[in-house]
Amino acid sequence: MKNLVLSIMLLVLVADTIGQTVYKVDFVKTADSIQKNTKKEKIFKYYIKGVTDETKKFTVDIEVDYSKSSLAATEYSIDFDQITLKELVDAKTYPFYVNLKPDSLPDRSKKLVLVLKVRDSVGKVVASEYSKEGMEMQIIVDEDPATSEATNNDTLKDYQYLSYVGTNFDLVDGVQANNLFFATNIFLLPPKKKGGWGMYLSLYGNRAFSSIDSASIALRSTGSKRVNDSTVSIYRDQAKSVKTTTSDNIGAFISGLVKMGWMSKETNNIQLYYSPSLEFVWRRTQISTTFKDAMPLDTVNVTDRSPGYPIFAPNSFISKLNEFSFKVGFLGVFIKHENKNISVRVNASVGYSSTYTPYGRIASQTSETTFRPKGDIFFTGRAWLTEAVSGVTLQAEIINYLINPRPLYVVTLSKAIKFNSLGTLFSPITAR
Repeated sequence: MKNLVLSIMLLVLVADTIGQTVYKVDFVKTADSIQKNTKKEKIFKYYIKGVTDETKKFTVDIEVDYSKSSLAATEYSIDFDQITLKELVDAKTYPFYVNLKPDSLPDRSKKLVLVLKVRDSVGKVVASEYSKEGMEMQIIVDEDPATSEATNNDTLKDYQYLSYVGTNFDLVDGVQANNLFFATNIFLLPPKKKGGWGMYLSLYGNRAFSSIDSASIALRSTGSKRVNDSTVSIYRDQAKSVKTTTSDNIGAFISGLVKMGWMSKETNNIQLYYSPSLEFVWRRTQISTTFKDAMPLDTVNVTDRSPGYPIFAPNSFISKLNEFSFKVGFLGVFIKHENKNISVRVNASVGYSSTYTPYGRIASQTSETTFRPKGDIFFTGRAWLTEAVSGVTLQAEIINYLINPRPLYVVTLSKAIKFNSLGTLFSPITAR
């Protein structure tokens, strides 16, 4: 019985050996790295080779292994003329071409995997007893270096030195393109060694809005009529007083960045720092007062022997004043989240504020030169969101005071520009 089993196995082995085709077909190069171009097609030339002891007219084809390839079929074409195995052996090597089509949108690296197939006269794939390692070729397709460099130059990588140009807008009136916003931010993280400080510096100009106050009721004198030589009748009405306050600010803000143990580790997705701060703001404030929905109230007779009539308040008027504010933030935190796609920075600070405002005469007069300080406790919260590729930045800020509440808020939409590219904004000037 044992001898019978051995005999059967020997017969199977002999039969298999007799039917085995002896050939070897390989790519001359089994791996390559190429680069696409954004404007023109690129053509790459490769070779295959063959060795065989057979004279049968098998054919050789090149096919794409789609299961291993990530390059889309629309991004390339293969230029290869089918050849018989005998012709390949006689020719030693045989060329084929990979045509890489232009791509206007650079993307990540992709892979193209090619395989060699040998078929018989009826189209059936014929296996070989040799190794198949040389029958597969991997081509890595990278983006055009020039395009990659331009993209890297346009992409905000570290967000350390940025300038911003854009516009302010509020949540009621929307974007007002004539309200210019600008800023330059320098952000330096603390060194890795213990005890080191980082720094955040911002030079900016923006417009702050306070909420519109329309709850006040005003009594106004709207007209007069002389009754006799000593008496004048004054007509009065009652109207809603609407006050809108806007402040154009030019300021400088600097804060330290102090590590807070494990909460500031660079490997964290979100990093937290202790951030004491100093800030100086020159604020030009405009208060616009308008009287609406007036209703007649009464008539009052007053004694007046002057030849003229009294002067009455207009339906609207504007008051302007300059003020200077110094702020010392004793308690402050800085939150940072940044990656290759987005930068998010949040800063909150509480401290003492000393504001210098004009006094002595009507504050709206431009001749005012005397200022009086007024102390208060302030709170400031700021948030910056910057998208890396476009540089589009949304910034929001809220300011308020404890003793004399005066909420101010800033919302801006701008484009972040690398500091070394800031000169391009002034090219018409610098070119002179």
